[in-house]
Amino acid sequence: MNKEKSNIQKYVSLKVKEFRESTGLTQEQFAEKLNRSRTFISNRENPNSREAFSFEFLNEIANEFEISPKFFMPDKGLK
Repeated sequence: MNKEKSNIQKYVSLKVKEFRESTGLTQEQFAEKLNRSRTFISNRENPNSREAFSFEFLNEIANEFEISPKFFMPDKGLK
């Protein structure tokens, strides 16, 4: 069973990727800072992968980079 990401999961994946790219880090460098593998990051950034970022991991990113986890959330609900 190949479950597709929901719209909110795709949004979060895109926001994490945009954030990572804005820091100038490769997937490998980003993963290393967060004690994960490049594949872990790649699978979750990919909108066609069913792997999604958890709230716990978004919080880890926020703590590591001293930003709010709200950065990765839309201002309004998605349809």
